Amino acid sequence: MSGPRPGTAFHACASASPRPGTAVLACASAALFAALAVLIAVRHGTSLPGDGAAHAWSVRHRPTSR
Repeated sequence: MSGPRPGTAFHACASASPRPGTAVLACASAALFAALAVLIAVRHGTSLPGDGAAHAWSVRHRPTSR
């Protein structure tokens, strides 16, 4: 039988992270994702300042086809 025992409350935070730093990493990742989503929404979907440079670099460094 899987899951919590009958009559006990299930706490997702108590059993979801097998290692101590996992919950902190998950919360930090969620916060960074939310900040990025807000930044993109505020800029109305325009590219971020470093995106153009990263794209230009990757195009210049593409492998040549033979």
